[in-house]
Amino acid sequence: SGDLHCTSGCGYQSKRKDDWQRHEEINQPQEIWSCIRCRTQSRRHHFIAHRKDKLIEHIKNKHADLLDKNRNQLFVERLDDLVNKSKFDVPPTFKRRCGFCGQRFFNWKKRNTHIFRHFKNKI
Repeated sequence: SGDLHCTSGCGYQSKRKDDWQRHEEINQPQEIWSCIRCRTQSRRHHFIAHRKDKLIEHIKNKHADLLDKNRNQLFVERLDDLVNKSKFDVPPTFKRRCGFCGQRFFNWKKRNTHIFRHFKNKI
């Protein structure tokens, strides 16, 4: 429990700003990652994530054969290549109006900073 609440109303609460922001992106994703390897192998259920770190974890766990861990530089370059090819450009979607005061936002980070300040009673 905590003083930061999900703005979509699911009941999630947190004390940490980073955890709260990460949760907000579950309901309002700002990036979409779809594993390029899964897609090119025509898998019916390919991996999709809204966080880059989750895609990297997936590639390391499910596609280790593509990565040469013995040659560290190649590992990093190959991983970066797979990650970059897996990113989908999506228009940012999020609740533009602050639920506290009604202020309108066009920038995700500014929106979150503003709402965080409401939660901390600094506005």
